[in-house]
Amino acid sequence: MRDFICPQLLTPSRHLPHGDDWRYELKYDGYRGQLHLNGHGARIFTRTGLDWTARFAKLATALEGWAFSGLCLDGEIVAFDEENRPNYTTLCSRLDGNGDLHFMAFDVLAVHGQSTLHLSLNDRRTILEEVCHDAPPVLRLVPQSNDGTALLDFARANAWEGVVAKRVDSTYGAGQRLPTWRKIKCLVRQEFIVLGWRPDMRTGELRSLVIGTLDAGRLTCRGSVGTGFTKAQRLELADELRALGLGEALQDGGRTPPFLPVSPHLVAEIQFQEFSNHGIVRQPTFLGLRSDKPIAEICCEVPRH
Repeated sequence: MRDFICPQLLTPSRHLPHGDDWRYELKYDGYRGQLHLNGHGARIFTRTGLDWTARFAKLATALEGWAFSGLCLDGEIVAFDEENRPNYTTLCSRLDGNGDLHFMAFDVLAVHGQSTLHLSLNDRRTILEEVCHDAPPVLRLVPQSNDGTALLDFARANAWEGVVAKRVDSTYGAGQRLPTWRKIKCLVRQEFIVLGWRPDMRTGELRSLVIGTLDAGRLTCRGSVGTGFTKAQRLELADELRALGLGEALQDGGRTPPFLPVSPHLVAEIQFQEFSNHGIVRQPTFLGLRSDKPIAEICCEVPRH
């Protein structure tokens, strides 16, 4: 079995596709992960191929006892809140090993050392269900549904991130963003590059982050976010931003109010109502930093279907 496999990515979609050729899953709010099990134990990779086994040591240790070798699973690493919903903020607080994490498996990329990428989603799903039948409690199978409308209604009513639609006859498009996998969001959210910040002039802690995207090779300001931070996060982020040093001032014709620019190295997950006509986020809320997403991938997400 080869090492890390570039994952298939989701295509943003405005509308839910319908028909017998589609299956539907709830979109879990966490870190995309790839689990490898072999004779040497468990390894966990991020969506970009970083080996985060040590960072998810508690989860990896729980999976090492699973008597399976030559297995590669695609899924989402999540932390459940008190209402049994995956919660990204809770996940961030547990990355230091303080709390339980789960691996939610939704695809199988190899079994017994043999690739399954060429198989249809239906066939891969059958294998995945067999594999997960006796899995440790920290690994769960993402449920599938034939009724996308009902699942989307459930997601909206229960504050889930959204729904994923997948074609049953599709093979696994490693490293590709294909229309055979679509995400329909209930809550508008995406990652943004931290372009700078505004400090509280009295306390020195963070007052707001200035955020942006990389579009056609250029940094574009998408506004600022000043809510969603805990007191501790405002202090910690202020220290981290000072350590980055000053970056280049954003050339946008003076449309953005003054702020302290920083080198673009941090990525933040933001929930917001919508983009304005000028491409600025409305009613944004900070959810956490993303250390698994490279700057080069952070663009303005526009649904294509």
